[in-house]
Formats: sequence, C-alpha cells, structure tokens
Amino acid sequence: MSRDHRGFTLIELLVVIAIIAILAGILFPVISSAREKARQATCISNQHQIALALQIYTGDHNDNLPRASEVWSEVNLGPGVTQCPTAGPGVNGYVYNIYLSDVSLGKVIHPEQTMATMDGMQDSVVDLDDTAPYSPNTITNQPFPNIYYSHEDADPRHADKYIAGYLDGHAALTGETPPMDVEWDNSPANVTVTYNGYDPDAAHAGSSLAVTDVGACQNWNSSAAGKIGLSSTGRISFRFADNSTYAVLGLGGSDCESVTALNYAIYGRNGTLRVIEGEQVDIAPDNSKDNIYFSTDDFAIERKGLVVNYLKKGRIFRSVTMDSDPGSMKVYAWFNAFPGELDVPGVTNAILYGGVIEQP
Repeated sequence: MSRDHRGFTLIELLVVIAIIAILAGILFPVISSAREKARQATCISNQHQIALALQIYTGDHNDNLPRASEVWSEVNLGPGVTQCPTAGPGVNGYVYNIYLSDVSLGKVIHPEQTMATMDGMQDSVVDLDDTAPYSPNTITNQPFPNIYYSHEDADPRHADKYIAGYLDGHAALTGETPPMDVEWDNSPANVTVTYNGYDPDAAHAGSSLAVTDVGACQNWNSSAAGKIGLSSTGRISFRFADNSTYAVLGLGGSDCESVTALNYAIYGRNGTLRVIEGEQVDIAPDNSKDNIYFSTDDFAIERKGLVVNYLKKGRIFRSVTMDSDPGSMKVYAWFNAFPGELDVPGVTNAILYGGVIEQP
C-alpha cells in the first residue's frame, strides 16, 4: 500500500509568505508603538522624579530653585533618572530651563504650567559670544551642558513632541516649549537693545529696551519690532520701568508704521496703565486697581485662537475676541518721551524689560 505524499505548491507557499508579511506589517508598527509608549512612560516617570527632587531642593534652600550651572550636580537623583530610553543609554537626555535659575518658587504664578525640565540635547547649540553685548538668546558665552537656552535645545523625540517636568511635580507629553528672549529688530538709533548674559547669582531677565535719545522719541516716531511673530497660540511677557513715558508693547500687522496700527497692546506712563485696540488709544481697565502699575508687575498679552487676553501678575484683566483670524502677528514696542521726563537722577532709562516670548 502506497501513501500519497503531497507538498505545498509554489502558489500556496507564496500565499503563506504573503499572509505572514501582511501580519508582520500590521504587527511591527503596533509593537513599535507599544515600545515607544513604554519609553514615554519611563521618560515621564524620570522627569516626574526630577520635578519632585527640585521641590525637595527648594525646601532645603530657602524656597529657591537651583542655579543652572549647578542643577545636575546639586539635585539628588537616582541612577539612570536623567537618561531617556528613547535618546539612548549613557547620556543626559533632559535640559533644565535656564529661566528658572535661582528663582524663588513662591514667585512662580502658575507652577502647573511652568516647565522645569524637558527632552533636550546633550549640549546647547547656541552660538558662542565671547564679547558683550550678547546676541539674542545667547545668554552666556559659556553654555552649560543640558541647559535650555533657546528652542534649538529642545528635542521632540517622542512622536514629534516633548515630555516635560513641571514645577508642581507632574510630567506630561506636550507640544510646547519654554520661553525665549524677544529677538528685537528694526530698532532705531535712539533705542538700545540689551540681551542679558547668564548670571549665576540671579534669574535671567530677558531682553531689554532703553531710550538713549529722549528728544528723538517724540511723536511716536520710535519703535522696535520683534522678529518672532505670535501665531494662533502664544504670549509676550514684559515689565515697565517706573519712569516709563508712553511705552507701548503689543501685537500688530507685518508693517506697523504708527502706534495706532497696533491691534492689541498695553501701554503705561509713569505708573498709569491703559490698553490700545486698533484706533482706540485710551481704554482703561475695568478695575481701577489695574489702572496703576509698578516696576515689579509682570504683564503679558496672549493669543488663544481668536481670543486675546491681557494679563497683570498672571491674572486676566481684559479679554477680547477677534472678528477674524489675522494670521501671525508681530510684536512691536513704541516709545513717546518728552525732554526731561526720563532724566531722573539714579533711575535707569529702561522703558520696558524682561521681554520674553512663549509659543509652541
């Protein structure tokens, strides 16, 4: 009795191979995605531990956050906590926000929104500037490894997004990055732009504008423009000096030839606060307490879609909805000074300072 031994035909074999290939094509991305999710979970756990370690540090150091030059050596972290599995072993995968260097935790208005650490490069990529004055976003002529100076230091390694650790102790996946100095351009000869270098003993102050020729600032003929436009989401934050004389900062189109062309702006004169919107040049805040300001008061103008918010010390004091989307809007500063009003002995001629842009 003979048996009929029948093997696979070539067509059957090709069909099986094709089915296996299809299944592999389906499973490999799923497996890869699952592995990346696991890496993200580890990264979130790492930055959560770093955020908690920063809180412990502040409790032992009079409520002050660590200096940028000392953060990675001073904060007590366990083995491997600074290593992001997606970035690979053996390197510090995170950067510390230099804008928090030596800042008092009590001065942070929204710790749940303030990034302390995030996915970043091994070394800062900012250009070295060996002589003062510093260039925009250089901040220091000796960049420290694993410190955030500008957006180029961030690394969107998790599906084109970042994982960040926040000052309230939580960590999350986000598309936003920490702030950066306003990069001013188009400033006239009578306005001096200053970019502060890194001071280990003080928080970074952002960019500054100062009037050097008082007489040339009359009739709103002095302005400086920010190169970084505010798109659908973002904010510009700043402070006024005590002797501000009609200093205006706000958002406008790509070619603002007059202060009245600003669409949304905050201006102050000798401690009195007003708002500009379009052709309107004197809109007082609803609350009389918001009509005054001090040099320590932080202001911000932010866009959230079609909504524009004006903030003082982290609190919205006016909110406006746009009629239509104007697209990206540039940041402008305008000055109108009168002779003698800025010539106060012992008082700096800074008009506004701390210019910082936050934008995804």
